[in-house]
Amino acid sequence: MQPHSAFQNKKHGGTTIGQHTCKSIQITVIVERAKWEDDEWKVVETWHKENTDADLVSTSKKLEVEGGWYYRVFCIHSADGDMSDSFTDGLYVEEP
Repeated sequence: MQPHSAFQNKKHGGTTIGQHTCKSIQITVIVERAKWEDDEWKVVETWHKENTDADLVSTSKKLEVEGGWYYRVFCIHSADGDMSDSFTDGLYVEEP
């Protein structure tokens, strides 16, 4: 069975890199979407991953996304309590 033609498989994810081995190193990935005329982004999918006694954590998922929207990935990074965030620019996914 083929997926509906309005949806496309896209891989989303992120990485947190510590400067040394950390007791806890984490990443939360939030995939958001918006139309050009929208004032704010809407959450599509969220997940979290933690590694212990490590200097890196990485995660990704393949998601089916609907065409006609801009998508971006927003990540929250944490290493032994130090936190930061990052996000990509919006990427337009065309309708088939």
